[in-house]
Amino acid sequence: MIRLASGEYRLYFAGTPVSEVTDTTASRGDIYAATSTDGLNFTMEQGLQIAGSASRRVSSPDVLALSSCGTRLYFREITYDASGLPVYQEGCSYCGNIGSVLSNQ
Repeated sequence: MIRLASGEYRLYFAGTPVSEVTDTTASRGDIYAATSTDGLNFTMEQGLQIAGSASRRVSSPDVLALSSCGTRLYFREITYDASGLPVYQEGCSYCGNIGSVLSNQ
């Protein structure tokens, strides 16, 4: 969670829509965001921040304020091979980032 210049809070979190989870499939994982004026009650923002897929799961979002401007969102990524087995990057807790600075609004 990060406090924005407007005084609001933005929370980044990972999940999968309930409608897409079954007992026979692994959740793909997506990263969402929600905002709050008090840090307790949040409203979901429209759309995904980062989308997962059947062959790519994203999780563990972490956001850092940059001194230059805005924020940068980091996340963990796990890919799956053709047989559906996870491919982990050994000892890697940071496995990707949005690649650009997010707005601080």
